[in-house]
Amino acid sequence: MRLSDAFQTKVDEPALELRVLQLNIGAGHNGELMEKCSLLAQYAEYVSRVQKYAAKMPLAEAVERAVNDCIREGILADFLFRNRAEAIEMSIFEYDEEKELALFRAAEREEGREEGREEGREEGREEGRCVLIATCKELGVSFEETAAKLKEKYSLDDTEVQKYMKLYWK
Repeated sequence: MRLSDAFQTKVDEPALELRVLQLNIGAGHNGELMEKCSLLAQYAEYVSRVQKYAAKMPLAEAVERAVNDCIREGILADFLFRNRAEAIEMSIFEYDEEKELALFRAAEREEGREEGREEGREEGREEGRCVLIATCKELGVSFEETAAKLKEKYSLDDTEVQKYMKLYWK
C-alpha cells in the first residue's frame, strides 16, 4: 500500500512516499505467521468470533459473547480477564470504525462516478457544439448566424463562441 493512494489530490511523483506491506491476519490467513506468533493467532480467533456473532446479534452482545467464550477457552484469556471493559469498548469502537471506513470508501466511489458522469456530459456538450457547427455549415448557414446559434443554444460568451468556431468551422 502507498500512503499517496489516500491523498485526495493525486500526483505523479509525490514529494514523500510511504510504502507498507499489509498482511491479512484474519482467521485462516497467513498460517506461517500465525504459527510463529500465538498471540496474533489468538487475536485473529477473537476477531473472527466477534464478526461471526455480530452477524446474528447486536454488536455489543456479540463482543460480550466473544470475550466470555475466549476467556473460557483460554484464548487471550489473561488479557481479556484483566482488561475486560477496555477490550469490549475497543472492540466495539474498532468494529464500527471498519464499517465507517467501508461507508467512506463507498461514498468516494460514488463521488468518482459523479465526476465521471459530469465528464461524460461535458464531452456530450462538446460533441453537440461540433455537430451544430458542422450541420449549419453543411446547410449553408453563414458563419455569423452559426456563431449566434451556438451562443444561444449553449449560453456561451463571445470568447467561447470564437474558440469553438475556430475549432470546428473548417
